[in-house]
Amino acid sequence: MLYDEDDTICAIATAQGLAGLAVIRISGVSAFEIADRILRHRTPCTKSAGYSLHRAEVVDGAEIVDDVIVAIFRSPRSFTGDDVVEISCHGGRIPVNRIMALLILAGCRAAGPGEFTKRAFMNGRIDLAQAEAVSDLINARTDEAYRLAQSQHRGVLSRLVEGIRGDLLGVLALVEASIDFPEDVGELDVDFCIAELKRVEAELAKLLSTADRGILLRSGAQVVLVGRPNAGKSSLMNTLLRHERAIVTDVPGTTRDTLEETVNLAGVAVRLWDTAGLRTTDDPVESIGVERSRLAISSADLVVLVIDALVGITSEDKDLIDSIPPGRLLVAWNKCDLTGAGDLRISAKLGEGIEQLESAIVSRLLGDGESGEAGDVAITHVHQRAAIERALTLVIKALETATECLPADLISVDVHGALSSLGEVTGQTAGEDVINEIFSKFCIGK
Repeated sequence: MLYDEDDTICAIATAQGLAGLAVIRISGVSAFEIADRILRHRTPCTKSAGYSLHRAEVVDGAEIVDDVIVAIFRSPRSFTGDDVVEISCHGGRIPVNRIMALLILAGCRAAGPGEFTKRAFMNGRIDLAQAEAVSDLINARTDEAYRLAQSQHRGVLSRLVEGIRGDLLGVLALVEASIDFPEDVGELDVDFCIAELKRVEAELAKLLSTADRGILLRSGAQVVLVGRPNAGKSSLMNTLLRHERAIVTDVPGTTRDTLEETVNLAGVAVRLWDTAGLRTTDDPVESIGVERSRLAISSADLVVLVIDALVGITSEDKDLIDSIPPGRLLVAWNKCDLTGAGDLRISAKLGEGIEQLESAIVSRLLGDGESGEAGDVAITHVHQRAAIERALTLVIKALETATECLPADLISVDVHGALSSLGEVTGQTAGEDVINEIFSKFCIGK
């Protein structure tokens, strides 16, 4: 990510492959001049109005490479804040690759991952939380995750964080004024500071409480189906997916490897894993499958133990139950059409009790019995949660200092730290290494 920000960059902004159209984006101080070097059109880009469309031909010497539509966006009213040209061409590999090659020969540099959005951030068009939401919009796998990304992209989280920072700045101004100008402003109004810090503490705690749900909705969850052979894991996998994904037979040990598929459960993108039946076996292939099952269990957000209700809980089941924290374990009693045993009863074969199981999975993942819907404001990234946690810790320390009537400069130190932590969410105080790490995970062209 150590690129020269004065370079004019280009990249394919649409998915690569065969399509009706593709968009190539150019951004930088020389965007218009470089585009004009490969275009033949009535009005050059350098003389075109912003927010305008033009028909043109991409040429390579005397050869016409493609008929295109050119969109002009002038600085600073563009996505990146620089001059931007977007060329809509035919979506085949040949025209796209030839136009990209011509642009690079004309003076462009191929953009790095997320470089367009990084420029938008660096030029003040969006803050860091909004920039991350661009990637979240693209990668959203459920409607609820997309809605949450839209909210963050509109700046809902940023405005809340800035409001809290404003409250802290008000406290800091009073504290530092009492330190620097005691003759003019008098002693610090400790009661007022305590009241303000308590209010900020409550706001931060409320925001922090959205993190588990927000991160889960954005990134999804891994749910592993485990149990003894023939307990019905593969049948349950197929029933949850609403299509035949796993092979189902009456022969124990049919599943010898892990199978993965994603399903939308109440707005949560759940990655389901069907695993080999857990048992002691001399079969070397099945043994590898059992070991992979145990590895999947160790990394799962939730483990669904499928019990054959006709057999009941075996010693192997008990060992597994004892090895998994209760918050990460859900026990489903299968074959309830043949017996009434168990608390959460299902029939993977007949589809009975499946809605209740889905609700239980979502409830366990989200920590309550509600659906996957989150409010308009939610923390959606791990580093955001860490920054809010640090800010909350420092506000609590400042509050303790004020309550104990300790020197005001100690309050100032903690409030400064809390402000810095909050600034990491919007990017005001985020280090260059953090910013580069965030944008390096973006797609090229975004």
